[in-house]
This record gives sequence, structure tokens and C-alpha cells, in this order.
Amino acid sequence: MARSFLLVLLLWLPALAFAGEEEFADGLQAEFEAQDRARALAHYAKVQRSDSVHAIAATKRRVFLLAANGDLRGAEREILFLSTFPGDLSESLQRLSLVKASPVSVDWRKRVEQIIESRQVTLNLPGVPIGEVAAFFQDITGINVVVAPSVDPKATSTCKLKNVKLRAGMEAAFGKDLTWSLVAGALVVHPRGTPFVLPKLSRAGIAGNAELYVSLARQKMTLDFGGTSVAQVADFLRDMTGENYVLVGAPQGKVTLRLKAVGVLDVLRLIAAQLGLSVDLAHGAVHIGKDLSGLNAPAVFPTPSTELDRQVEQRLRQWKSTLVFRGTPLGEVFGFLRDVTGLNFVSLSDVDLDEKVKLRIRDIEYLSALRLIASARGLSFTYRGGALVFGKDLGRLAPRLTRAELAINPAVAKRLTTQSLSMNFDSTPLRQAIDFLRGVTGLTFRVDSKIDLDLPCTLKLRNATLRDALSLLLASVDLRYRLTAEGVVIEPAKKP
Repeated sequence: MARSFLLVLLLWLPALAFAGEEEFADGLQAEFEAQDRARALAHYAKVQRSDSVHAIAATKRRVFLLAANGDLRGAEREILFLSTFPGDLSESLQRLSLVKASPVSVDWRKRVEQIIESRQVTLNLPGVPIGEVAAFFQDITGINVVVAPSVDPKATSTCKLKNVKLRAGMEAAFGKDLTWSLVAGALVVHPRGTPFVLPKLSRAGIAGNAELYVSLARQKMTLDFGGTSVAQVADFLRDMTGENYVLVGAPQGKVTLRLKAVGVLDVLRLIAAQLGLSVDLAHGAVHIGKDLSGLNAPAVFPTPSTELDRQVEQRLRQWKSTLVFRGTPLGEVFGFLRDVTGLNFVSLSDVDLDEKVKLRIRDIEYLSALRLIASARGLSFTYRGGALVFGKDLGRLAPRLTRAELAINPAVAKRLTTQSLSMNFDSTPLRQAIDFLRGVTGLTFRVDSKIDLDLPCTLKLRNATLRDALSLLLASVDLRYRLTAEGVVIEPAKKP
């Protein structure tokens, strides 16, 4: 199989990117109908085009080598990456039988149209709600019929017909103000003149979560939700697909949806559309929420800059766990993770540690779990001296002192970088925290007169350097420090 794939790729790859997306879709469909998987993959590689020529060329070489070595699953992942370049090929990608995700194929549409044109129906609807009318048509045809959220829930249908074609019966039942479209494996009823638009996954979400995308795209699902809460829907999807789902911003609403043998990706989009939400992939999980625009922003989670911080991230990548939080305060979540990982967790003052965390995820890297928890609350985190620092505005975290600043008082500077200590402050007044530091370090601390010494400090650290401990403690209450010839001066943090 791999050898035939290799020969076909050699024939197709030299002719780059001159076919349009429509030609691609038609050609790909025809080749898969002929069960020529290798030729279809080669066709897919052939028609990609982007300004990022080098990235595409490199990815195509990886597809070529992986296929030649028989790693078709690896080749699939690289092809998914290609789909993220300019030119929206997501619908075409879903036709790949490699991932078994073609619920809205040409054949499906033809079958539905054939049913609508050939079936006979008798109707007697004395003011029946549109939702019930849709359920009736679904029962007698086997077609998935969905009512768009833009349809007035109080709308009713009144008509009486005998032995008419299904199309005429549907037109009469839904009236002049409604029409329907065939999308996502369903016949969706929506207001006439208002196209029904499904939310789309972002290219960045697909590119960064190709394995998850493939897993979801391979699955189809039958479901029957009758006023089911969003949280219950997420639990159902988690159990049925084996993947993790995160509700961003505690979305509310009820889902009423009945579907048979629809691709999971389309199920997700239909559910999100019904609730007026978005859906996307990030950090190895499916996210559902109102605003997911910053979910895959690359700058949210900075790369560790020191060897110690790189070791911390590596440990977080190596460990996996199943986590269940049912309304647990964020501060307790951090405390739990601190205990099980042995790492230091620090929160800046703009983090609400009382916010409830509802999360159920399984077999997930701790790093991905932390990103899920943070991104769902608009938080970022970075590394500082082996600690994980969380906040909404990490710019408030003062940079480490420069060599020039440390040179002002070499003796204190040496103590800052060599002495280690642990802290366990829980709403401790700042004056007591400073007294503790004076006692364990022997250093002189002078506090700016503008600072409220009753500020509550919450910080738990194990074996941190004095420099990092002092910086993190003060950052948690919007303060910073500098060195003078006399010792350490604590002052308000400078705003950016």
C-alpha cells in the first residue's frame, strides 16, 4: 500500500497548486468513491497553495516520507496540518474516508432529496408547535430534522393535506416564513432569507490538535437530547467519544436535539449553533463557549527561558492524570496540583482564587490540564524560578534584577541568589510577611510609606531562591523591590 502511495505521490507532487478548491473537492470525492485512497491523498497534496511555500513544501516532504515508510496515520496528521494554510479546505478535508467524516456527502444529499420528492404524506396540524412538526417529519422519513435557534419557539403550524408529496407537505407545514437547508448531516429549518451558518473550528485549533481532530472525525453518533443542560451534554460527549470537553465561561442553556448517525464534528457544531456558542479545539480538548477567540493565541503560554523552567515544563509534559473538579475553588485546585506535582503555584492579585472550577478530564498531561484551567478563565501562566505564576496580566510580574542592579549591593545580591527558603502565607498581613523575611535572612527591608502594610499576602513556596520568593511574594500584591547600599527597598510596582 505504501509503495503504491509513493509512486502516485511522485507522479502528482510536481504539479503544484493550480487546481481550485472546487476541482479538489470533486476529484477527491471521485477518487474515494473509486476506493483509491493513495491517489486521493496525492491529489490532496497536489492542490495545496499558500504564501508559506517553504512550510508547505516541508510538510509535503514529510507526507511523502511517512507514506513511503508505511506510516499512513502519520501522513494523515501532516495532511491535516496542510489544511490550515490559506484556503478553507475544512469541508473537503471532512470528505477524507481516511478519517471517515463525510456525513454531508453528495450521496447523502441525493438520498434526502429523493425522499423529499418521492414520499407521500397526509397532514392534519391544528396549531402544532414547529418543534413538534420537525419531530414528526423526522419520525416518518428517518431524516435528521433540526430547528434553528433563530426560529420563534412559539411558532405553530396549521394545515390539512392528504396524499401530497413530502416537499409540498413540508412547505405547507413550515409556512412562507420558514425554509430548510441540508447541512451537517441534518435538514435544518430556519427563517427564509436568513442563512443557517454553523460555527467552524479554527485552523489553529485543527493544526495544534490534529490527533484529536482525527479521533473526532472518525466517529459518528446517535443522540436524543430533550432539554438537556450543557454540562450534561458535555459529560455525555466525553463518555461517548473518550475525549475531554471544557465549558468556557460557564455557558448556560438547554439542548434539544435528536440525531442519528451524524459525525461528531457536525454534532458539536449543531449543538454550539443551537446555544449561540462557539466550538474549537485547544490543548488536546474540545472547548465550548461564547468567546473562544483567544483560545489558541500562541503568546498566552510563554516558552520557559531557563534550564530550571524547562525542566519544570518537561515534568508537566511527562505526567498524566485524571482530574475531576465539581465546583472546587480555584485556590484549592492550585493547592491540589501543588501537592501532587511538588511544584510551586503562584497567583497574582488579579486571579480570583474563589472562582469555582468544574472540570472532568481524563488521561491528560498536567501541562495541558493547566492550560485548560487557565484558558477557561482568561488567565495566562509563565515560569519563574521553577514556579508556575498565574495571572491575567503577567506584565505585572516585575522582571528579574539585572546585573547592574545586583551590583549595587553585592552582598545582598549573593544572598538573594544563594539562599533558599519556603513560605506558607494564607492572607497574612504584609508586615508579618516582611518580618518573617527579616528573621530568616538577616537583611534590612525598607517599605515605601505609600504601601499598606495590612495588605493580605497568600503564597506557598517550597525551596525557592530568596530572589524568586521575594519577587513572587511582592508581585502577588502589586509590589516590587530594588537594592540599595543599605539593603532592600519595597515599593509599588511600576505600571506598564
